[in-house]
Amino acid sequence: MEYEFNKDLENTFQKVIPIIVNEMKRVRITIWEKEDYYQEGRIILSRLLKEELDDLTLFKYFKTKYNQHLTDTYRMQEAGKRKFNEKAYLDIYEYGDVVSNNSNLKICEQVSANLTLENYLGGLKEKEFQLVLKLLRGEQCEPNAKSRLKKKIKKFLQDS
Repeated sequence: MEYEFNKDLENTFQKVIPIIVNEMKRVRITIWEKEDYYQEGRIILSRLLKEELDDLTLFKYFKTKYNQHLTDTYRMQEAGKRKFNEKAYLDIYEYGDVVSNNSNLKICEQVSANLTLENYLGGLKEKEFQLVLKLLRGEQCEPNAKSRLKKKIKKFLQDS
């Protein structure tokens, strides 16, 4: 039974290669090679062969499913590229680690980071200052206070 399925899969696969080639030209996925397109086509074809469809319906379904799969993969690839266009998010935990671990920074970056931190901390109210110290120590704090502090830090960094 398994041998017949594999033989049927390869025979049918030879018939759908033109569909794969046309879709490969239409939807270009940058990290894929020709064999990757063929492999994805085989996977989709093997799923459809288990449904025992007639040839005409099988080819229509294959083209539709393969097209949808390539389009979804292309969209995921493009979504991954968009991540690089987002603004960098700087969490106070990360910033505290960077400043305390000065071995990764050049001297001018260390001075700049320390001055920025001192300028920011100098302008805080006592309650906010205590909150920053809690966060730098890794202690828990009230979520609303944390989000207000993040907004204030973002505004400070954008203004300076």
